[in-house]
Amino acid sequence: MNEILLAFVTFVLGILATVVTQFFNRKFQLQEQRQQRRTERLADVENWINSYRSLFQCKYPQLQELALAHRYVDPNFGIVKLDLINGGFTLHQEQNKEAFEHICKAMREFKAVESKHKAAEKEAIFALRALGANSIQPNLLVSLVLYLRLKVLRQNFVYFVGDGFELWYPKGFLKEIASHLSEIKKQKDKLFHEFPSRLFYNINWEILDNVQFEQFSRLLLPRHPKKNFPEFPKSREKMRDYLEQFTDTEVYTEDEIDLLESLDSMEHCRQIADREIDNALLVIEKYKTEWL
Repeated sequence: MNEILLAFVTFVLGILATVVTQFFNRKFQLQEQRQQRRTERLADVENWINSYRSLFQCKYPQLQELALAHRYVDPNFGIVKLDLINGGFTLHQEQNKEAFEHICKAMREFKAVESKHKAAEKEAIFALRALGANSIQPNLLVSLVLYLRLKVLRQNFVYFVGDGFELWYPKGFLKEIASHLSEIKKQKDKLFHEFPSRLFYNINWEILDNVQFEQFSRLLLPRHPKKNFPEFPKSREKMRDYLEQFTDTEVYTEDEIDLLESLDSMEHCRQIADREIDNALLVIEKYKTEWL
């Protein structure tokens, strides 16, 4: 009888040990899977932040040629050359095609990098949602309470961290990285949207890949007026009057000087963004270590 009871107890304990072992194995496996998924999502966010770095390294729109683009769409603007011929001289007008090519090259490079950035952002937004990001705007009453909290405690509750993506009252990892992502987006909007909108009424990106120099005025529509270069002479008789009116093309007007000085503000945007990118990557490295 005792042997039967002992065998039964041993059998039950064996089953319980198997169940407990399987339970903890599954728990550890699930925990490892969650950690792996979180690490993969961190990698998606990290890739997005690094794509910001590439974006801010683009030369566009911080180009002297772009700030002076209103010159190049002026049909009377040109590089003036005097050639001695038979004891006399002739005047040649050559449009600055080198500046045109420089602008188009920089714009094409920007569009290529921007395309990769948008793809990385799409993956990163999905990763942020999976990590618990809340993008649902609260009702009016809760928004009012949060607004008063912001004014009294100076604690932010909503961050704009991507094109069309709002992050509401983040916690943990999301809270630590939200302010950096928000500032990076702010500088991106200033550099690539606000500054160009000050310079141009319109940029026709659709024709960029195939645009010719003769279509330059279709590619860019500057806000600022032309320098009003005198009309290029069509006869030798008018050449002397033209030379008397023509001013050196390298002499800038006050408006043009203001435009060129705005390039320094663009550089400031890049510096702020670069610092925030470094800070965001430090947060990611911190949580990589914690979650592993």
